[in-house]
Amino acid sequence: MKDQYVGDVNDFWKYAILRALAGAWPGRVRVCWMLTAPDNRADGRHVAYLDEPPRFRGVDPELFDGLEQLIASGQRSVHAVESMKLWPDARFHSSILPDELSARSAYFESLWEATGSEDLLFFDPDNGVEVPSVPKRRRGSARYVYWDEVDVALERAGAICIYQHFPRVAREPFVSSLLSRALQRAPGHHAFALFSTRVAYMVVCKDGHARTLSAGARGLVRRTRALRFLMA
Repeated sequence: MKDQYVGDVNDFWKYAILRALAGAWPGRVRVCWMLTAPDNRADGRHVAYLDEPPRFRGVDPELFDGLEQLIASGQRSVHAVESMKLWPDARFHSSILPDELSARSAYFESLWEATGSEDLLFFDPDNGVEVPSVPKRRRGSARYVYWDEVDVALERAGAICIYQHFPRVAREPFVSSLLSRALQRAPGHHAFALFSTRVAYMVVCKDGHARTLSAGARGLVRRTRALRFLMA
């Protein structure tokens, strides 16, 4: 996540999904922003959705109105999002995530210490789950969450959700492969995903939470044609 992304169309869907999941979750939402430094790319400029209230506002009116005000204020940052109180009693891991290995380890140790078994833990990496070409400690590794970190998250939290940007691949087979890999690492869990043409959100949870979380996700999908649901 970068501050420059805050409030763009992908951010709208991200928060709508998290709000739908939070509404079906009995515990607390914990957001690990995996915040990285701004760059000079044009990412985050896609805010034209705010000019289409008939298409977007009905999905989540409170969210739409809040992001419209945030964009108008010019205060685009994760801290501004935190102050919007989009999720009741949420907790945030908001420091910058570095590439350097020991600093990364300290970042996640702090997260693990704070995470409880009743938390729905959301990871918001710039790109998504690790790729072979970018191992830990290499430049750009802060843009990914690594499978060993996912393993610890599944041990600590009641459920996790991971943001995943699509590479240039067929969408549904890619999402299906991620869900399958997650379940191979987490026996006794269930997994599903919500995805658009640009990004996916992978949810992995313990048995007792699968029905309610997937119902919350399906409820959101019924309010829009922009999202699809896939169960592993």
